Amino acid sequence: MKKTQLILLIGLISMSMTGLIAIQAYWIRQSITVNQHYFDHRVYQSMRNLSQKLQDKETIYHVTREINSSDPDSIRSLYPNIVKDSLKNILLYANHLSRKSLKNEGLDPDSFKIMNDKLAEIQNNVITRKNLQERYIKKVQNKVVFIEKIIDKLISHHPKIEERIDTSKIQEEIRQELLTKAIHLPFEFCIRETTQEGKIVYQSRGYHPSHSSRIYTTNLFPEDILEKSYFLEIYFPSQSRYIFRSLGLTVIASFILSAVIIVIFSITIWIILRQKKISEIKNDFINNMTHELKTPISTLSLAAQMLSDKNIPSEKKNYDHLAKIIREETKRLSLQVEKVLQMAVFEKTQLKLKIKKVNIHAVLQNISENFHLQVSQRNGRITLDLKAQDPVIEGDEMHITNLFANLIDNALKYTAQDPEILITTRNIHRGIYVTVQDNGIGISKEEQKKIFEKFYRVPTGNIHTVKGFGLGLNYVKKIVDEHKGNIQVESEVGKGSTFKVFLPRELNTLN
Repeated sequence: MKKTQLILLIGLISMSMTGLIAIQAYWIRQSITVNQHYFDHRVYQSMRNLSQKLQDKETIYHVTREINSSDPDSIRSLYPNIVKDSLKNILLYANHLSRKSLKNEGLDPDSFKIMNDKLAEIQNNVITRKNLQERYIKKVQNKVVFIEKIIDKLISHHPKIEERIDTSKIQEEIRQELLTKAIHLPFEFCIRETTQEGKIVYQSRGYHPSHSSRIYTTNLFPEDILEKSYFLEIYFPSQSRYIFRSLGLTVIASFILSAVIIVIFSITIWIILRQKKISEIKNDFINNMTHELKTPISTLSLAAQMLSDKNIPSEKKNYDHLAKIIREETKRLSLQVEKVLQMAVFEKTQLKLKIKKVNIHAVLQNISENFHLQVSQRNGRITLDLKAQDPVIEGDEMHITNLFANLIDNALKYTAQDPEILITTRNIHRGIYVTVQDNGIGISKEEQKKIFEKFYRVPTGNIHTVKGFGLGLNYVKKIVDEHKGNIQVESEVGKGSTFKVFLPRELNTLN
């Protein structure tokens, strides 16, 4: 994949991810806002209901008190008067019918007089129509006066808040009103003379308005005509958590989904970049491998050509020399191929070590002697500073030898001037430390993180000032790991490098 295509792909994925997360964030914010408004509505409705109940209770109190202190006749129902009026009309009509009937039948007038007297006696006990109208007017006037007295008391009376509400029960009354709206949160409240600047006349024990940014306020007695009013303030310390929890698993699932998508996106980008890097390393490896294998193949081809060239007399053909060249180049070619195949085996299976007692000092001395000729040809030297009192460890002698041989070989390869290689040993708890220090070109901090990766070399294209496949340090790291040790590198560009290898004395003690 080309660099431009890769950048375009990453850009599109990033934009899609950003848009998706932005939409989810907007949706969650809208859900929180809706839940907040619904919660506010229920709180204010509960507070208004409480205010109405307090006003109704106060009005009933004044009405009851006025009734108890007034003349019973002034508040008597008009129903008995209506009964008397009906009875009077009935008796008057009965009197008229009786007179007419007696006169028609020719009865004794004395009998009629007696009956008339009885009717008159009854009539005296019945109120007349005129009296009834006066009584009605009087009753209405009494009712008006009664209502005026109550209104006057409601307007002119200036009781303290303690007289208007029961402070010992107000908190429970608030809680009950909130429960009717399914609000079970703990709350704190106070009663002020005004909304903000006024004096607090009563408050709950835990009332600290600074602990909340959202305070609900309502007038306890909105029907008061007086300038002085009492306001109820309520806040909920755990309101934010409640609003968030009210969204349920939806928000949690949304967060988890977003996190998973971000992680997958990050891993995808990382894999793409890593694959691109591996592709570059692979191409560099192929170039280096081609160059490394081309030299011995060319040499072998030249030797074979000389042997088969009939124009060269047999006596001039140095068969021994050509045979030596063929052997050396074949061995060199085999070693290169073996190194690549060996790393492939390491990838698939765990290396089987042939464990035995290994003297690290003896190994380092043998390696130093083997590299003596190469170092001398470059006017360099290898210095051994073997201070370990107990240089014997458990390990695979062949792989340990190759381990340190690779470190010394790298020190020679990456030294532009006369090579100076210092090898030191020292004992530490449960093992031995070996350091290989050189005066080479050094390794940058960024490259130090990658030098133990398979096939890794600083990409150089087709420039081959340093030979190799990029397998040496990867092999070293694997051998150290198989021996339960560790390796560290300290280096500065232009000042050389120091590799520190720790190998445990006994492998079974670390299993």
